[in-house]
Amino acid sequence: MYKNPSVADASVADDDIDPRHSPIRGLIQQLHLEKFRVKCEWDASEGKVLDRLLGANPSWTEAQLCAMARNRFDSEGVSPERPRKWLPNLGSYTAGPLDRYGKQKTAKADGQAHLLPPSEIARRQHAGEEWQQ
Repeated sequence: MYKNPSVADASVADDDIDPRHSPIRGLIQQLHLEKFRVKCEWDASEGKVLDRLLGANPSWTEAQLCAMARNRFDSEGVSPERPRKWLPNLGSYTAGPLDRYGKQKTAKADGQAHLLPPSEIARRQHAGEEWQQ
C-alpha cells in the first residue's frame, strides 16, 4: 500500500546540507559543459558521492575543492564519464592537472618546475596558507 510521506520526511534540514555542495556541483557541471559541450549527467547518485567526499574531508575549503575540480578538467585524457566515477579520487588533483599517464604535469614557464610537492601543499593547508598552483 502506498504511504504518502509527510512534509517533515520529505524535507532536509538546512543544517544538514554542506555549504560547499552546491557551488562544487555547479562548477563541475559548468566545467563539464565547457570541456565536452554536453550537459553533465547528475542525479542523486552523484550528489551522494559528493556528500561523502565533503563529509570525509571537512578541512578542504570551497576554494581548494574548486581548484581540484579545475585541475581535473585541465588534465590530459579525461573523459566525460559521470562524476560519481571520478569524484572519490578528486584529491588526486590537489597539486595540479595530470598528464595523459596520470602523473603530475609540470608547468614550465622558464624551464623550471613550479609545482609544489604534496608535503608543501599539506603544510600550507595546515597553516591556512594559499596553496593553489
